[in-house]
Amino acid sequence: MQKRASHKRHNANLLDKTIGGHITNGDEPNYTMMVEAVQELGVPSLVTKDYAEFIKTYGLLSAYLKSIALIEYIDTQTFEFKKNFDDEMVVISNRVHFYI
Repeated sequence: MQKRASHKRHNANLLDKTIGGHITNGDEPNYTMMVEAVQELGVPSLVTKDYAEFIKTYGLLSAYLKSIALIEYIDTQTFEFKKNFDDEMVVISNRVHFYI
């Protein structure tokens, strides 16, 4: 998360995601998270599966965190909404993966 600057045109002073993207067919969510970190932050990253692994990895790599992002997987949730296609209401599912 990041706090957007006060001079930003959209969502000034609000908390916002730092990284976002879409998973390419066949890729795993954690792999996509690492790719997005490189693309949007310009740093390589490691994704941990839970808090315990995050703390253990942080202890090992804390001296290197100026050049690597350490990311913890939090949860995956599916949201459903309805959309009208050719006068028929269709349920659309959207799966979201959360990381810190």
